[in-house]
Amino acid sequence: MISLIIDTSSDNNFALLCYGETPWHEIELPSGRDQSKHLLNAIQSLLTKANISLTDLNYIGVAVGPGTFTGTRIGVITAKTLAFAAHLPIVGFCSLKRYVPTNDGPFTIQRDAKSKGYYAISGEKTGATIHYTKKPFLTSTPIECAHQSSYHHLVKLVQKKFSSGQIETATSLTASYL
Repeated sequence: MISLIIDTSSDNNFALLCYGETPWHEIELPSGRDQSKHLLNAIQSLLTKANISLTDLNYIGVAVGPGTFTGTRIGVITAKTLAFAAHLPIVGFCSLKRYVPTNDGPFTIQRDAKSKGYYAISGEKTGATIHYTKKPFLTSTPIECAHQSSYHHLVKLVQKKFSSGQIETATSLTASYL
């Protein structure tokens, strides 16, 4: 199972090629207004490095938000266009779920929403198991929570959604702008 996962919704953007649940090749993308100039070249570079073509993918995963309006749109539109051209399913995922709390127990992970406050998601972590107790929400109150970005966690989450049939098509996927 080979997949391409894209997240352009924040300041830490990437394109990731995965083999099963294992991150295979990754390219970090610059943030800001030049994302659209780099994303397709990064994807082509990943495919070339792995010696595969777009049609060798089983699906495309993409962050549907919350995140920056333009950044989220760039990732979603790119994923939809590639999926449409190659007849691939799409797995949309919450951009906040790429972060894993460091400690066990209840958590709220936040990311700056600029003038709107903070995008947040809450849940409970027990060992390697994470259970989200709230959908993403906006808050004006900053909350401290030690967390780290985890490609392994994200790949497993997206692969699980794909395996359970939680897929979209290029025409049905929508972004989430809180």
